[in-house]
Amino acid sequence: MAGHTSQEKEALRSVVLSSFSTILSGDQQERKNAEEELRALEVTEGFGLVLVEITLMTDGPIACRQLASVILKQYVKSHWSEESGEYSVPPSEDAKSVIRELLLRGLADPLSKIRATVAYAVSAIAQHDWPENWPNLFDQLMVGVGSGSPDLVHGTMRVLTEFCQEITDTQVPHVCPVILPQLLRVIGSPQVYSIRTRSRAISIFRTLSQLIYAMSAHLPEAPLSLLFPVLPSYIEQFVQLLNSNDEFSSDPGLRKEIITSLSKLLEWFPSLLRPHQMTIVTPIWNVLISSSELYNTNVVKCSDGSIDVYDSDGEIINFDSVLFAIFRFIAILLECGRHPQLFLPIIHKLVDLLTSLMQITSEQVILWENDVSRYLEDDDNELAFSVRLGAFELLQQLSEDTNLRSSVCEAINNTIERNLTQDSSGDWWKIREACLWIVGSIIIDGKKQSVGFNGEVFVDNVLIPNLMSSVSPFLTGRCLWLAGKMCDQLNSETLNKCLQATVSGLQPSQNGIVRIMAAKSCYSYCMLLKESDRHSVVVPYLSYFINDICTISSESHEDHLFIALDSLQKVCQFDDRVTAVHAEKLVPLSLSLFLKFSHDPMTSSCLEELFACLAANVGCHALLHSRIVPVAIELLSATESQVPLGMISAVLDILVVVIRGCVPPLPPPFLDELFKVVVRKILVSEDSAILQSGGECVRAYLSVASDQLITWVDESGQSGLHYAAQVVIHLLDPARPEYSAAFIDKLIIVFIKKVGAALGSYLELVLRSVLSKMQQAQAESVMQSLLIVFAHLASSQQLEGLLTFLSQVPDPSGRPALEYVITEWCARHSCFFGSYEQRLSTIALCQLLSHCINTGDQRLNSIAVVEEEIPLTSDGIVTRSKKVSAGQSWTRVPLPAKLLKVLIGELQSQIEGSEEEDNGDDEDPWSGGGGREEGEDDEGGDDMINDLEVLLGDVGTIGLEEEEEDDDPDLKDEELLKIDLHSHLVHYLTELSYQPCFPSLLHHLSPYEKQTLGAVGAITSVSN
Repeated sequence: MAGHTSQEKEALRSVVLSSFSTILSGDQQERKNAEEELRALEVTEGFGLVLVEITLMTDGPIACRQLASVILKQYVKSHWSEESGEYSVPPSEDAKSVIRELLLRGLADPLSKIRATVAYAVSAIAQHDWPENWPNLFDQLMVGVGSGSPDLVHGTMRVLTEFCQEITDTQVPHVCPVILPQLLRVIGSPQVYSIRTRSRAISIFRTLSQLIYAMSAHLPEAPLSLLFPVLPSYIEQFVQLLNSNDEFSSDPGLRKEIITSLSKLLEWFPSLLRPHQMTIVTPIWNVLISSSELYNTNVVKCSDGSIDVYDSDGEIINFDSVLFAIFRFIAILLECGRHPQLFLPIIHKLVDLLTSLMQITSEQVILWENDVSRYLEDDDNELAFSVRLGAFELLQQLSEDTNLRSSVCEAINNTIERNLTQDSSGDWWKIREACLWIVGSIIIDGKKQSVGFNGEVFVDNVLIPNLMSSVSPFLTGRCLWLAGKMCDQLNSETLNKCLQATVSGLQPSQNGIVRIMAAKSCYSYCMLLKESDRHSVVVPYLSYFINDICTISSESHEDHLFIALDSLQKVCQFDDRVTAVHAEKLVPLSLSLFLKFSHDPMTSSCLEELFACLAANVGCHALLHSRIVPVAIELLSATESQVPLGMISAVLDILVVVIRGCVPPLPPPFLDELFKVVVRKILVSEDSAILQSGGECVRAYLSVASDQLITWVDESGQSGLHYAAQVVIHLLDPARPEYSAAFIDKLIIVFIKKVGAALGSYLELVLRSVLSKMQQAQAESVMQSLLIVFAHLASSQQLEGLLTFLSQVPDPSGRPALEYVITEWCARHSCFFGSYEQRLSTIALCQLLSHCINTGDQRLNSIAVVEEEIPLTSDGIVTRSKKVSAGQSWTRVPLPAKLLKVLIGELQSQIEGSEEEDNGDDEDPWSGGGGREEGEDDEGGDDMINDLEVLLGDVGTIGLEEEEEDDDPDLKDEELLKIDLHSHLVHYLTELSYQPCFPSLLHHLSPYEKQTLGAVGAITSVSN
């Protein structure tokens, strides 16, 4: 021990061992004292070396050795390198060298737990010391792999698992040729090495393959030189192990590693795997068959469930993990696109297997019957995952594949017909439930009824008889769910039977699973039949639906309350007259649930939609308004510490939908009693959520009752307009949280539109506040919201007044704020999001540019904007590497030229969006062209835009049809949203090209910008 005598070393060892013995004893106080003593010894020079020596004492007490190894792990983490977040006094370089050498011996320790902790320490040290301070580590690890000692190989493999993840691109070409043959030897030696050691070798092989794949992006020949020479041998070994029935050679964990590795190779190197495709698929198919049989026998039908086995990393090894790996392999085959010849011969058997794997297991039956929430989570593909869901998702993917769709649908129909008509024996309902799930989710939802599926016969012969069965709540619930899915295909007589069964399923005496699935079916009935000619058939059942779902809602756990509320909201929308009759039940229940569950975001959102539904129903107004106002006043008058977190912002959100549902004029209590309470809560709050929701609430007041706010005054003589302005200014206060102004543009624009000339001096106050907030804002979304206020004024016949105001108000440097605002606007326009905001900003910039040209306004024309760096290279798209190699310079361009460049950039962004949508991501050179068969045309390619005219011919139709309608009620009639921005820009830029000043503007454009103008016909030459 460097710097220490042998006596000092022995003394330290003795003290450490004594502390270990005390820690392992039962006395709590003595243990605590010993732990404190060890912490004091950590800074001693020889402490780390003593820990290593105790760990490696093969004749020492096992408990002491294990404790030493655990403390050693922490010691390395805290004392080895300054890069550690817990760095403390390090050992000397001499001590480090001895520790490194001794630790490698510990990889061969007879005890696996010791090997594991030593391997962790070696890996942790290697992250800091290799290769500079531990240059021979890799060679020593290779000696360990080739030693033939099972213990040493196991320990070495654990190190290599971490080690290989730290290899750099420059080291891969040196490491892989050495290690890959050694790994193959280990994998192929079941008589020498354990299954877990060989599984780890396969995992390391996969890690190295991924490194080679990553290298291929900049070194395309890497796979051919590093992987291809050994790949056939690996595949041969993998196939042999997949085909082996010897439990000492292969088990589910090893098969999972093999199939996962083959999946990744297929994903990363499809062209290299193509010659081996059939060789690989056959054994994996056989594993799927055998694993499915074992799964159905040991898991689906066995009430004890599967027995989980864990590997040395704590990962579960069972049938599930193998099946998940196979599902992923098949999914990648589908994604690669080279599959019809592989799947068509086995498609019927594959569909059969997947359907059987979709059965509810005996363990799930027990779990779900005792916890409806778990059933609903597992039934939702987004909230859980299981073999059942994995099989379903794969079947769904198969049914959506264009090359396989008809064959898959035919196979699905055959499987369903066979399983739904087979003799009832044992747990026959499980396969039947799986088939009904397929019908509802793949055939009905996927619109695949056309291939041999007769819905009417299915309902009469299968659905109705099973609906009346009581063999299992899961089967009954699935039948009710499916009846709702198919309700638009049912005749009136059958529909009545299903509706009656649904009412029966909602009753309190029914199993919880049946009740919640019946509630789900109510959602489907009311969604699918609201506008149909069978609307009247459903109406007589609505009262039952409302009463029973209200009961379910009042009893539901919050984990699945949202399902009942979703259904209740949809039922209440079906017929306003029936809903109004039940207002006495619906309104109090909604308020009660809100007070109880407003802390839960999902439930709160569902309740907001339910309140919106009631608010839109005139028959519910009287009761709703009389109940909501006092509750809101009580909550808003309380301090934030007196109510649950989130309830204040939630009640403000509820008020928004209630106010917007009012028929003007607003009932007096909303102004005389509630309005000032809302304003007061906003003005005293520092919470961003409350400030945002409060701003939206005031916007609702302005939108629905601006005339009333203008004329309404309180006892102090202040008008509603005054209070609304106070809220706006408060949200813009730089002292308030930044995100309080996240939606301020919507509030201010409604304020301006609705109040108009009555704004008076309030407008200047608001705009000054906007400028102040801009100085503090850092988030792009907040800055956009602030700039959009100016864009609205610029585009709404108020441009002159805006320019005058900005020219008279100074910015922080004392200059007119006009230059600051315009510069920020031009710099950030390309980052704006939202259909309305992008259109508004673009139209406003067009107005600004036209004003500059038509009036020669020196307030604008005198502004010079700092332009982005200009590459000193030839024209064309400038890559990062070109910028680095060519250098950069900056320039200032007149504002009109900058405005033109921003507008051209807007047009370019649409073109690029179209190109990405048409061509997808750039293909990797080893991806096989995205999975196309050889000889197929490679449409699109990876080139830059070579022919803008082609793209511009289609871009005008992109986005508008697919864009979701803005649900903002203040924008529903907004003409701006109807503008085809592409056509507008093309027309505007073309007209601009005829202006006398255009040649001077053209001088400031880049070649690429000129090319864009040439493509739209704005200029006939794109020369420099």
